[in-house]
Amino acid sequence: MTPAIACDLTALAAEERALRSELARKVFGAVVERRELDRGFAFRIDLTLASLAQAGEWIGLERRCCPFFDFRIDVGREGGAAWINITGGDGVKEFLRSELRG
Repeated sequence: MTPAIACDLTALAAEERALRSELARKVFGAVVERRELDRGFAFRIDLTLASLAQAGEWIGLERRCCPFFDFRIDVGREGGAAWINITGGDGVKEFLRSELRG
C-alpha cells in the first residue's frame, strides 16, 4: 500500500518540529545544485555549510512526519560531492516541486 502524500507534523514533539525546521533551513541552505530525477530530486550539498550529521538528523526527523519519501545520501570518495536524493511513489515528485517553490 502506498502511503498518502500528507505530512503529519504531530508525529514529532514540539522540540523535534523546531529542530526539523532548523535543520531543513541549514541543509537546504547548503544546496548548490539540484537535479530532477524520475521520481523526485537530488540535491548536492556543500559540506562546508551543512554536515552529513545534520543531513542525517534532518532525514531521521523528516521520515517520521513524511513517511512517503525515500531518502538516499551519496558521498563521493576523496572529498567528492555529497548528494541527498528524495524520491517516492506516485505524486511525490509533484509534491516536492510545489514545496520547493514555497
